[in-house]
This record gives sequence, C-alpha cells and structure tokens, in this order.
Amino acid sequence: MAIDENSQIANVGAIGNAGAQQMEVAYAAKMAAVLTQPMGDMTTKLVNEDFAGDFFKIGDSVSITKPDVNSVKFEFGEINTGKILAGNTADVGTNGAAKDARIKGTYAAFTKNILTIDKYAKYAFAVSRLTKAEERWNEASGNLALEAHNLRTGHNLLTANMIVNDTTVQRIGTPATPIELATADELFTKVIIPAKTKLRVAGAIASDGHITYGSNPQQGVNDRATVFVPDNAYNLLLTSEYFTRARGTDLADKRVEGKSIDRVLGMDLEIEACLDPNNADLEHKVTITGAAEGVMAVVIGTKNLVTRASKVLPPDTFVSHDRYADEYHGLEIYGEKLVEPKAGVVAFIKLPA
Repeated sequence: MAIDENSQIANVGAIGNAGAQQMEVAYAAKMAAVLTQPMGDMTTKLVNEDFAGDFFKIGDSVSITKPDVNSVKFEFGEINTGKILAGNTADVGTNGAAKDARIKGTYAAFTKNILTIDKYAKYAFAVSRLTKAEERWNEASGNLALEAHNLRTGHNLLTANMIVNDTTVQRIGTPATPIELATADELFTKVIIPAKTKLRVAGAIASDGHITYGSNPQQGVNDRATVFVPDNAYNLLLTSEYFTRARGTDLADKRVEGKSIDRVLGMDLEIEACLDPNNADLEHKVTITGAAEGVMAVVIGTKNLVTRASKVLPPDTFVSHDRYADEYHGLEIYGEKLVEPKAGVVAFIKLPA
C-alpha cells in the first residue's frame, strides 16, 4: 500500500527508548528486592537501615542518630528519708529534694554519626540476540537475580570481615589465643552462654533474646539476637547435650520436628560458612587478622550492630559493540559502618581435632 506524503509515522525509536527506560527501572527494582529480601544471613540479622537523609552519588553522606541515654533522667528513693537509692540525678546514698518535688528535666540529647557513601558494587553480563525474544527476557531477568544474589553474598562477606576484625566489638578469646574446644558441649558452655550473657549485661537483648533498644521501636518486637557459626561448628553444636541427651530423646525429637533446632537460648541459629578461613571448599571467606592456625569465628549480635545505606542504580542496557548481544551493566553505591559494638560478640574458637 502506498504511503500518503501527508501521513505521519509514529516515532518507533522514541517508543523503544521509553520502553527501555521502563525496563531499566523494573530491573533496578528487582535487584533491590533481592538485596533487601529477608533471609537467614547477616544482611537481615545484623544490619539495619536506620539513617536520616538521602544520597545520590559516591561521597555523599547520611546521618545515624541515636538517643543519649544519660540525657533522660530517673531516680529511685525512700519516701520517708528522701535517700536516693538509684538513678542519674545525684549520687546514690545522698538525700534528694523533697519527696513530692519533680525531677529537673533536661533536653533529650542525641548522638550523631556520619555514614559516608564510599563503596560500590558493579556487575555486567550479556544476552545474545540470537536467542528468542521470550528467552532473552528470561535470561536477562534470571541473570539479574543471580547478580543480586552475588552482591548480597559479597555484602555478607564484607560485613563479616568488618565485624570479626573490629576490636571494639566484645570478644571471647582472641585470634591469637582462641577458645580451644574439647567437646561439642563446650561450644555451648564456653561460647554461646557467655556470649548471650555479654549481650544481656550490655542491654542489647532481653532474657528471651529479643532486642531491647534501637532507633526503630519495632525491632524490640520482631527481631532476635542471632548466632552465626561456620558449617562444621554448626554440625558439632547439634551433637551437644543442649539438643540431645540433656533434654531427653523425646524432647530432642520435638525440637527437631518443630524446627526449634534453629534456636539456641532464645536466639536464632544460622550457618555462615565464610566465618571459617580454613574451609578449602570456599573461594571467598573472612580474613582474621593475627589468627593462629585453625582459628575460626562465631558471631552473635543484633540488628543494631551495623548500619548500611545503599542505592541500586538502574542498569544501563545497550547493544554490544563486538557481538550480536545486549549488554547489561549495573552499579550499587553504599556505605556501611559498625555503629553499636555492644550489640555484638565475636568468639574465636578451634574445634576438637
């Protein structure tokens, strides 16, 4: 059919560009969904996103704001004598103001840390144009999900490496002088019990393992402390009396059937294989500074331990210059900081020979 010279032909290129932009936004949303999906890893259990502000490029910064507990006044005392029994208004044992006097309040204060967006994660892959159209979409979508999991695995490794080498975090044993375990029970008695006690005394958890403070009030309801152990330490722990003979065979079976095997002393129990730098089956694992031979780490903590601010940018898609394919290039920018050392414990151990 002849085309009338007055006819208008739609701008196909413009439509294609708009569609490509929509796809890039959809791809970025998919990447972000995988990166933030709740899982049994350190990103979910030990990292929060409690920051204020926004950022758009490397070098930007956001604020991490926490309340100063000393700015909130409280006092216990005897009614008849006015003697102060406890509190932070005056010295214990002294006589306070009249029993019906109000406590002199002070303005609530906050501590502010700056978190700089100073890190990045990149990815890239290509999808051949010789593949059918619907298969190209499946390949692109599947590869994006795979890349997101790769980024998440990388985040977990870098977070673990930061925690185990931060000397401000509470420790049981040291890299040079680890806790040498003779039996499976000692992993429970010499590591897990003391670690929970440390978190409890520091105010990081309640007696049932729940978080007791944090800028997000919902954390006290929804989250627990988590114990991360390497895979061989996990296998050893399951043979301890905590899971077997001490509770009797019937109760031990019920623990397994009810999936209570994933809890220990009210805390979640998860495997993090990268905590064992001696694991020959792993390509990527933590590096423990100054560690003796055979030393591995156990990490116990809450979501108040680390703050991360991240943003996944929409991926660039373009035709490859040297092949019949579409290339996908993506970037995540982020910053991460260990902000509350009291919310974590690192134990350095050696398993029985």
